[in-house]
Amino acid sequence: MIEVHALPAPVRPRDAAKPRRAGLTDARGWSIHRRSMLGPDSFELDARLIRAAIYANNVIQRVTTRLVYGQAGLTLPQYLVLLLLREAQEPLSLSELAARAHVIKQAMTSAYQRLLAKGLVAEVPNTKDRRVCRIALTPAGERMLADVEPARRSLYEDWLGTLPSGEREEALNVLQYIVRTEPEITRKHRLGAELSVDARFTAL
Repeated sequence: MIEVHALPAPVRPRDAAKPRRAGLTDARGWSIHRRSMLGPDSFELDARLIRAAIYANNVIQRVTTRLVYGQAGLTLPQYLVLLLLREAQEPLSLSELAARAHVIKQAMTSAYQRLLAKGLVAEVPNTKDRRVCRIALTPAGERMLADVEPARRSLYEDWLGTLPSGEREEALNVLQYIVRTEPEITRKHRLGAELSVDARFTAL
C-alpha cells in the first residue's frame, strides 16, 4: 500500500509571518499581544476599569470642589497649583507645573492668573532666563492651604477610612500605573499633546 501524505498549503504573501514589534506591557509584564489571547472578557474588564476611573475622577472633582475647595473660593486646578508649589519648596514655571500635574501648559494658565489676582501666588525674577516666568507661593497662599486642610482631611477620612488599607494600596497602584504609562500610550497611538490628560482640567 502506498501512503499518501498531504502537502503543506503554500504560504501566500499576506500569510507570511511579520516581524513582531516590541509592544507595551501591563503591570504584570505581559505583552499586549499575550493579553489579547486571554479573550474578550479581559478587555471588557479593562474597559470597565477605565470607565470606573473616569467616573471616580468626575465624582471626586464635583464633591471636593463643592465641599472643600469651593468653600474657600478655589477650583480644583487652583488648589493643585498651590499644593504643587508647596511640595516643590521653590518657584516653578508654568511648564514645570503642567508637567507635574500631567496637563499641558495652557491648562494651567487660567488657574495661575486667578491665583495671581487673589494674591495667593506671585511672579519672581528668573535669573537664568528672563523670558520664563517663575511662580512662587505667597504667605496668603500658605494660609489658604492651611485653612483648606481640615475639611479636606475630614472628607477623605470619611470617604476612604473604612476601606481596608490593602485595597487602597491596590487602587493606588492601578491609578499610578495609568498615569505613569500615559506618555508611552500617547506615543504608541500617535495622539497629539492636546489630547493628553488635561481634559479633566479644562472642563472645570
